This record gives sequence, C-alpha cells and structure tokens, in this order.
Amino acid sequence: MTRCQLKHFVLLQFLIFDTQMIVGGQKRRYQLSPEEHIFGALQLYLDIVYIFLIVLSLVGGGRRS
Repeated sequence: MTRCQLKHFVLLQFLIFDTQMIVGGQKRRYQLSPEEHIFGALQLYLDIVYIFLIVLSLVGGGRRS
C-alpha cells in the first residue's frame, strides 16, 4: 500500500466519523448539537477537499513538467 493510498484510507475514515457526528443518535458517543450545523458542514467540506487532493496526487503520479 503506497503512502497516498494510506492517506486516502485515513481521510475516508475521517469522513465517515464526521458524518456520524452530524447524524448523531441516541447511542452515539460523539455527536454535534443542532446549533453546530455550520461546523459540521465545514468538517465534511474539508474532508472531501482533502480526499479530492489525494485522488489528484494518485492519478497525477506526482509528475511535474
């Protein structure tokens, strides 16, 4: 497993964790309150941007012209 694939896997775990924090529920240990919806949206947005950057580095192969 290359370093980029490992980063991608870790960032996907962050995305899953942040989504579960937003969804919440009765038996969830960590959850956001309804007043923190902007913070939750920002967390998801940053997770998706980081995953996109890692995918770009995987596809591009790190080559520079």
